[in-house]
Amino acid sequence: MAQPKMKRAENLKEMLKVFTPEPLEGDNLSEFFYEDTMRSRMGNPSKSPIRRLYNDCISPSNRNAHLLLGHGGCGKSTELRNLERRFNNSKCPYPVHLVHARAERDLEKIDRWDIMMLITEGLCHIAEMYKVSIPDYTREALYTILYNEMIQEETLSDSSSVKLAAGAEIKTPPLGGIIKAFASLGGELKTGSAKSTTIKEVMDKRASEWRMHTELIAEEIWVKCKKKHPIIIIEDLDRLPDTDKIFSILSYSVLSEMSFPIIYTFPVSQRYDPRFPALSAMYKDHPLPMIKVANHNPRDENEEGMEVIRTIVGRRADLSLFDESDDVLNKLIRKTGGSLRHLFECIIIAAEEASSRGAHKIELQDADSALAEKRDGLTRILDTEMSKKLAVIYNDHKARRRYDEKAFLLKMMHALVVLEYQNGYHWHDVHPLVADYLYEMEEITINES
Repeated sequence: MAQPKMKRAENLKEMLKVFTPEPLEGDNLSEFFYEDTMRSRMGNPSKSPIRRLYNDCISPSNRNAHLLLGHGGCGKSTELRNLERRFNNSKCPYPVHLVHARAERDLEKIDRWDIMMLITEGLCHIAEMYKVSIPDYTREALYTILYNEMIQEETLSDSSSVKLAAGAEIKTPPLGGIIKAFASLGGELKTGSAKSTTIKEVMDKRASEWRMHTELIAEEIWVKCKKKHPIIIIEDLDRLPDTDKIFSILSYSVLSEMSFPIIYTFPVSQRYDPRFPALSAMYKDHPLPMIKVANHNPRDENEEGMEVIRTIVGRRADLSLFDESDDVLNKLIRKTGGSLRHLFECIIIAAEEASSRGAHKIELQDADSALAEKRDGLTRILDTEMSKKLAVIYNDHKARRRYDEKAFLLKMMHALVVLEYQNGYHWHDVHPLVADYLYEMEEITINES
């Protein structure tokens, strides 16, 4: 479903619509996306992981699998949609398809066969869009695999029935019928029906055949699109509830060996897992750091990063809706540490509270209430031992660059209690709202946040 058209907010109620923490799409992307964030993310205007990712995809090599890493809420999904738009809007468009894994599958149950099917289905969508002719034997092979595993009777849009009893003759449908078969099978897999186990067992047995036909579809697209490889983007793998699962999925070598570019999102916290070096030998990784609102050492305000986020907010809402006398917007930005998702969530809460008491702008009391609510959510997991370890990271600028307890760091980054930044080198810091909590609990003595 298309994202509703947004309008720049001119009052508090309109703010509730434009600050939903969802990636921008369509016309909203064109109107509200702000491209100039890389200097404040990377500490170097000439460096951009998104530009490098774009160039890698339009110039495929023997390494075509990519990982886009970033914290949840850093703007990664919107950057991907803008990347997709760039592929589509070039003078000679590149065939690209973005897959929302969370919408297509149950992330609790997703595995490598789900990803393989989503890749092949994405190629079929590209082939349909560009009117690519897929050989009959490839369509027949895919259709046979898909429908033999569903063990049921289906009726196609042209009213021709296909009986799937053993040995029955299967009439190969056009490409649109293959896409419908994928959608039907995806529903079975998402709901976790009894058939899903059988489906994946057979996928396991026919993996080499499936890969061969996937590559054949990609080759036909390449020919039709004047030697431009298809590009598949698999989003949401960074949101897997079981963080171990992403290693079991992506370690399946086929996912990194396709002849065309594939981009997978990946949680930045897992870069500190001992298993990551083995993955980075198979995939090109592209870390997207947070926008800095403070510097590493000394921990003073990063004016450039603050202004970047003010610009992002200003594109969505009239800045006069934030009380300037108490520096409300700057406080919201500082205290959310460069996390756009956390900032937007706090703006919505503050706007709701201000509106409910009849105010016409977000005032300091509204901002403080929203920030307190977000702080409670972030710190609920912390115990005394965790707090002491976080205090070390907060107080020691060396620990912010090199912290030896990787398992703890990984856990805190996954919970967004610790955030990663780039300043010519990577470093970490305790989320400013968590730092406030540590100060209240007397774990740190000087609260610079």
